Amino acid sequence: MSHGRTAHGSPRFRCKECGSTFAVGGPTTGQKKPHENREIFMELVNKAPFRRIMEKRDICAATLYGKIDFLFAQCLRFLGDREGKLLERLPLGHLSISVDRQDYYTNWTRREDKRNIPLHSVVSADNRTGYVFGAHLNFDPRFDPEEVEADVRLDDDDLLPQEYRRNARFWLKSDYDASIAATAARKRYKGKKTVLDAAAARYATAADREDVEVSDEFDREMQLPGTGMQVHGEYTLYAHFQVLKRSLAGAQSITFYLDQDAGMRAACFAAFHEEIQHDFVHAFFVTVKKEMTKGQKLAAFNEAQKRFAAAKASMGLLDDEFIKIALIKEQLPLMKEIGGYKDKWLLHPLPTMNEPEKALAYLTARPDSQVSEDQLAKMYLYGSMYGADRFMELIRRRLSPLERALSSSSAAGRMWYGYAPYNPRIIEKLLLLLRVYWNYCFVPKGSKDGKTPAERLGLAKGKLRVEDILYFDGNKKP
Repeated sequence: MSHGRTAHGSPRFRCKECGSTFAVGGPTTGQKKPHENREIFMELVNKAPFRRIMEKRDICAATLYGKIDFLFAQCLRFLGDREGKLLERLPLGHLSISVDRQDYYTNWTRREDKRNIPLHSVVSADNRTGYVFGAHLNFDPRFDPEEVEADVRLDDDDLLPQEYRRNARFWLKSDYDASIAATAARKRYKGKKTVLDAAAARYATAADREDVEVSDEFDREMQLPGTGMQVHGEYTLYAHFQVLKRSLAGAQSITFYLDQDAGMRAACFAAFHEEIQHDFVHAFFVTVKKEMTKGQKLAAFNEAQKRFAAAKASMGLLDDEFIKIALIKEQLPLMKEIGGYKDKWLLHPLPTMNEPEKALAYLTARPDSQVSEDQLAKMYLYGSMYGADRFMELIRRRLSPLERALSSSSAAGRMWYGYAPYNPRIIEKLLLLLRVYWNYCFVPKGSKDGKTPAERLGLAKGKLRVEDILYFDGNKKP
């Protein structure tokens, strides 16, 4: 039965049988400065470098990393409770989910070995609500490289075909050496003129690989992590889509807009093959010409506006969406077949400033599909990488250790990243902190509805305070 509270505020109970008392600690039990949790969380998601946080808070590195561990654990607890509703088939309506990858680098720890460690995350976000369903890093901190390599040597596990290996998901030293040799010999193709040229170049580059689904590459200026194991990118993709499969069970339908990557296509198809057969899930490749100046983007956008205005003038008083769909349908007979899979690419007639030149390929077309031409045109019309790209840009702008390199190259192919972490696990933790903050606590200035992504999706009734997450206690009844 209840027996008051401890000096630190934790509830105390007395056993009715033996009369002994005991306390149930809360999330901050044992912390000396719990009042600083919120401030450190906000600094982390607002691009404060670690050294500046330690200087400002007068704390040592061990204290800061301990705080990050606590914040990460609390975010996991909160998401486990909140996103558990997704596993219970929360009604989600129609989702338009963009999926892309982003690269990161950690700095070297020894002067005599100045090689970076390349990692990447797979990001999925709903274009309509902005909710980020995952930002998964291709890294597993639970395993030790020396122990894994010793296990491999027991029976030459690395000599088996990849699919039969016990440690197939991990990058081994032998994989690293083979990748260096393959990367040096591989030809790379570039499409410099149009967005369709770029799409053709990516197909050609993929076809030159031994396995088109494997896009990870190492060269001699890169190395594997010293702690934890780097995971093959294709395994991360398959796991990512399996998470989406379970989380999105309550969706009425899903349209995936994927970065042009053969591994991403395969992972999506493997997870959602039944839903694709029943027209519940559709998938598109999207490629955008990003190497454009602001002036070029503006010119392309203005040209699209003129195209729409002319169509509107010729069609009379029709709904704007109807006119846009009509413009898409005009492009359907003009699609260009590219790549070994003979994917048909449509050049989008109405690009935006964020995606000034864009093309899409419908990947899940089937002869027995019940999708009408108007439905297909609408999926082309709203095809975009906006959701994933917006969050990935937020990562660069708000997480100091993951910003782009600012310094000049210190040696050929080697770059010192000013605020980059030394331990890859920090990346995993920061990505989760930012995902929780973005989904539940952040409303951008100028937002039309003033809602968070979680509100729009139906996982929250309002904007949450950071404290609601940091001091979330799953043992307490609401």
